[in-house]
Amino acid sequence: MKGTVVSTWIKTMQGMYGDEKVADAMKSSGWKDDRVITPLEDIPDEEIKLVVKNVSKLVGQNASDVWRQIGRSNIETFNKWFPSYFQRKSLKSFLMMMDDVRAQLTKIIKGATPPRLLASETGPGKIQIRYKSKRDMFDYFMGLLEGSAKFFNEKIEIKLLEKNPGSFKVEIKLEKDNKVQKNYTFNRILSFGVVRSLPLKIALSVTIIAVAVTFLLADLPRMAQQGIWCLVVFLATLFITSGL
Repeated sequence: MKGTVVSTWIKTMQGMYGDEKVADAMKSSGWKDDRVITPLEDIPDEEIKLVVKNVSKLVGQNASDVWRQIGRSNIETFNKWFPSYFQRKSLKSFLMMMDDVRAQLTKIIKGATPPRLLASETGPGKIQIRYKSKRDMFDYFMGLLEGSAKFFNEKIEIKLLEKNPGSFKVEIKLEKDNKVQKNYTFNRILSFGVVRSLPLKIALSVTIIAVAVTFLLADLPRMAQQGIWCLVVFLATLFITSGL
């Protein structure tokens, strides 16, 4: 685990439980209470997990609850680090791009191995996210989701679909959706109730107009018929295509 993230977790716990308890937990984990963690330092996962476990014992909570609280709090920290990622209209658009953020971080921070967060839409206001990481930090991930919902001021419902070592999948029901549906009257009229294909709508509409004009011009001289017919078909095609 990179020192940047570990130092954030330490500061988060200090803010939640106080410097003294965190220092005691660090000592009981074999760390110096004044240890300085450099941003690019590689810290074994087991070490920081032990620190969190010892903090949970000192504050009388389960380690899973502490990880969840750290996740909720870290959203604000990450917003300060990467503000552009949080400039989204909705929680959905934010979550859908998380795996892209992961790809960027692995390029920026050499040796970083953040989890895969593979998001997919499953219906109106619903997405699924598959988490893939050897660290298997389910409770921290859930805290991040809850913190994200608070940041975007949205209510969410989270349902666990699968949970395996190193991988789990959740379904999230969102309060807001970033999709907008509009109905266009001209488009609906030319669909004739059943046609969905845009090229077919144009072809049918122009054909109907051409046939109607042919009957209307039946009494005119042939040259006049052809001239008017060509002009009407041209204008009809232009008007219909532009409208659609």
